[in-house]
Amino acid sequence: MCSKHKMTVETYALSFVDILGQKAKLEQLDDNSLNKKEIQKIFKETFGAVKEFRNCFTSTFETIEKRSISSEEKYNSNQLKTDSFSDLMTNYVSLRNDTNLLPLKGIYSLMLATGGTFLQMLSIGIPVRGAIEVGKGIVHTLNGHEELYGSALSEAYSLESKAEYPRIIIGKFLYEYVKIIASGIATSDTDKINQEYAIKCLSMISTDHDGCYILNYLSSAFPADSVIYRKALSTIDRELLIAKSNKKLEHRYNKLRVFFEENRV
Repeated sequence: MCSKHKMTVETYALSFVDILGQKAKLEQLDDNSLNKKEIQKIFKETFGAVKEFRNCFTSTFETIEKRSISSEEKYNSNQLKTDSFSDLMTNYVSLRNDTNLLPLKGIYSLMLATGGTFLQMLSIGIPVRGAIEVGKGIVHTLNGHEELYGSALSEAYSLESKAEYPRIIIGKFLYEYVKIIASGIATSDTDKINQEYAIKCLSMISTDHDGCYILNYLSSAFPADSVIYRKALSTIDRELLIAKSNKKLEHRYNKLRVFFEENRV
């Protein structure tokens, strides 16, 4: 008989990120003519990118967590949690506010860490694509492994699959959630701090050429770093050269390059 567990439904903000180009590289492993050294090289390039992304996000988030608005020292957000499978990674935070009173700080940290990681990964030659959305979900444990299930994940996954080129899509539910709090009337201390974070979150969001809300990791809300910017731009130019024989791929990286030109650091 299966054991019964109480399911607690909460609202979550979740980022879903996919490392691009992995599938084509892994398909090379089906070539039986490869020697051991060539196989190891493929795994170094693929799983190496996965490890790099996970480590990069963790270190970026830890740096962000050390920063805070001075008036909030006795308040905090809920803990950011991470789950990953192969070259896919999700990071999520509960928006409940019964104990930890700053759900908007959780969204802010998630957005800042995702955007910072995106740019750093691009600067070292590893393009990624993803989405951040808000939705209902439950956290359950299976065989000692904790994971999130619900609309937050399914909506972010759907948005990422439609992102087309390397960018982070911001879901409409997240945008509306943040916009309402940013424009509301704040009375308590925690309301005011949450509103400050909501305003910060809105400053990270831009409208792309196709009308989609996107995370603008080159906006003034992020620390400006001209060195990382130039390295990321070099990656884009390299991908454009590789994509010369693939018009669809070339078109996508041209869009990314236009975005970089329009938001030059």
